[in-house]
Amino acid sequence: MKPNKENITLNDLGAFTSKLQEKDKKYATQSKRLQYVYWFLIPFYLILGTYDYIFDGTTVKEFLSQVSFAIAMLVFALTFRKLAKEYNFVDYSEPTLTMLKKVVKRYTPFHGNSRWVFVALIFLDAGLCLKRQFDKDLLHIQIVFLGAIAISICVGLILWLNKYKPIRDAAKQLINDIEMNN
Repeated sequence: MKPNKENITLNDLGAFTSKLQEKDKKYATQSKRLQYVYWFLIPFYLILGTYDYIFDGTTVKEFLSQVSFAIAMLVFALTFRKLAKEYNFVDYSEPTLTMLKKVVKRYTPFHGNSRWVFVALIFLDAGLCLKRQFDKDLLHIQIVFLGAIAISICVGLILWLNKYKPIRDAAKQLINDIEMNN
């Protein structure tokens, strides 16, 4: 939903709200699905780490690597759970200005939930650092990991620019229109 070159007017608020509800529902569904993936991965890493530790005689360091991965998955799962609830239970009956300000906040990249993603990334990094296979080439692993994060952030920002920035910009424009009329 890209805004046209012409201004979105207050008359378009109903159409904007309908599109917004559709986008919120879709985002909530995506977040819920990702949450389920992470909930599946938590026991996978814990079972794998425990099995390897007990039966294959891996080190405590290797076991802690798997635990770090599981903690990262837990943080991701809880983050996506919060996002799913946030987008699924939006109150569109709030006063228009309040609702639009929440839209701007919700559709801004790197908002409040982002800090938890970085916490999860720290646990992923710890898991990689503790992996026995990577002991000798830790610097290379860090470069690859940080490169993957940088690429992911770039891809995410490109997606945001194309899919979600127009929503945020339209909401900002409607906020300006409302505030100018009052």
